[in-house]
Amino acid sequence: MSICDTTCCMTGQEQRLADGRGQSSPRARTNKALEIIRSGRPKLDIERAVLFTESMKQTEQYPLVLRWGKAIRYVMEHIGVVIQDGELLVGTVGGPGRISPLYPELRCGWFPKGMPATQQKDAYAVRTEDMEVFMEKVVPYWKGKTAHEHYLTLLPKETRDIIYGDDDYGATGLMQDNSNINSTLNWSGVFDKIIYKGVLALKAEAEQRLAELQNDLVHNHYDKIPFLQAVIECYEGMLIYAWPPKKRIPCAKKSWKPLPPTANTCPPTPPATSGKPCRPTGSLRWPTAWNSRSAAAWPCTASIST
Repeated sequence: MSICDTTCCMTGQEQRLADGRGQSSPRARTNKALEIIRSGRPKLDIERAVLFTESMKQTEQYPLVLRWGKAIRYVMEHIGVVIQDGELLVGTVGGPGRISPLYPELRCGWFPKGMPATQQKDAYAVRTEDMEVFMEKVVPYWKGKTAHEHYLTLLPKETRDIIYGDDDYGATGLMQDNSNINSTLNWSGVFDKIIYKGVLALKAEAEQRLAELQNDLVHNHYDKIPFLQAVIECYEGMLIYAWPPKKRIPCAKKSWKPLPPTANTCPPTPPATSGKPCRPTGSLRWPTAWNSRSAAAWPCTASIST
């Protein structure tokens, strides 16, 4: 059966491929964004890793879940807010363009060898000055504390030798072990909760649950207290990130203007645009700051699940 015989069943993307238009979009703004992403190599970005590590150094006296909440808030308070041309939902976990953020809490032991090797290849852009900062400020702290190292200590020596051989980060043994890789950083954001309730309502809900637990500890719900405290930290970080001062927006142009009055309720409360909440489409990985055209600003809730 030829391509022409199946046009009635094609999706819009399949039709564009069949017509020779490639993976383009009927929207000029989307095409421009795709062109920016595809035009250069992805860059290793260390900003999130440095900030996350700075926070973790300051919170070692707290339970781990609360340390994560405080670290997420710390990142949102200090990371640069990037606003790029043509964006409606804005905000990244690093600099402009196509970036690859680093997560030292997972497999930091790989970086001393892996980052210089990556710099020598063409797949990623790695700046020497970034690598030097990362090795000085990030790598030493995480030695012996990463998720991968804890995982290795749980493996019997025989199993560890079979999987990893002489390289704890290469899986060069007889088996390929993906369990510790595939089970990390897989977060699903529940956007409906943010869209229809707003951050303030969700934060108040967490605060109410926390107060109820603190006033009644008979049922031994102690472990829920730091979790709810971490959730509140994340929501507060979202609000800070969504309304940053102009000095935190390194890529803002001279024409940058404050939010329009119609956006003053977002993201603390549901948007008033057209009288109905608007629903962002696609998959977001990190909090968005604000929508410069339709007055909808939505931080992503994915990080809370950590």
